[in-house]
Amino acid sequence: MSTDETMMPTAHAPQIAADSMHELLPPAEARELLRRAQAYEERALTRLYQLFSDRIFRFIYYRIQDRPRAEELTNEVFVRLLENVENFRPGGGDVTLALTGWIFTIARNLIIDDYRRQKKRAAEPLPDDDTGTPDARGFTNRSGATHRRTTNGFVAAF
Repeated sequence: MSTDETMMPTAHAPQIAADSMHELLPPAEARELLRRAQAYEERALTRLYQLFSDRIFRFIYYRIQDRPRAEELTNEVFVRLLENVENFRPGGGDVTLALTGWIFTIARNLIIDDYRRQKKRAAEPLPDDDTGTPDARGFTNRSGATHRRTTNGFVAAF
C-alpha cells in the first residue's frame, strides 16, 4: 500500500471518534456513570458535562456558526439531559455508544428546532406601525413617492 492510500479518508472515520470516546469512557464505566446520573448524583452529572460539553459545543457551533447561540444550545442539551436521563435506556449494546448517540441526538434536535424557529421568524411579516410621528409618516410618504417616480423614470428610459 502506498503512503497516499494510507492518508486517504475512509469509511472508518466515525469509528475513530467512537474509539476515542471509549478511551475516555469505557463501556463498564459508562454503565456505572449512567446509573449514578439516573439517580441524579451530582458528581456523575458533572462528569457527563465534563466529558461531552466541549464536543457538543463544537458540534453545534460548526452547524450554526453563532457562538452565543451555540453556547445557549449547548446548555439546553444538558438541561434536556437532566430532564430525561432517568428515562434513557441504552439497550443491551455498547453503553458508551448509546449514551454518546443519545446526547448528540438531543443536540441535533435542538439545532433543527432552532433553525425552524429562525425560519418561522424570518417568514413572519413585520407589524405595521401606524403610530409613527408625523415627521416619520411624512418621510415615508415622500420617500415612497420619490421611489415611484425614480422607478417609473428608470423603466421609461428602457
